[in-house]
Amino acid sequence: RDGLWVKLARQANAAMAELARGLRDRGVELLAEPQANMAFLRIDEPVWRTWAAQDVLFYDMGPDTVRLVTSWQTTPDDVADALRRLDVALG
Repeated sequence: RDGLWVKLARQANAAMAELARGLRDRGVELLAEPQANMAFLRIDEPVWRTWAAQDVLFYDMGPDTVRLVTSWQTTPDDVADALRRLDVALG
């Protein structure tokens, strides 16, 4: 009734938009433009394994595809941290 779910969804979607922007800036291929709080990306397995070893959570969808999901709890600092860890994984 109070629209809380809309506010929380907007937060999750904004976090994904910011994350997607950072991924594109790093040359990571998004399989589709995120429409909400979920993105599928193509990324080499050694890169995503290194990223995962740094405690970045995502879903392994196959040898070179992962799914990222943000939530209402995902902060701008969380996004920046995930992208910094990706920079390490990309070498």
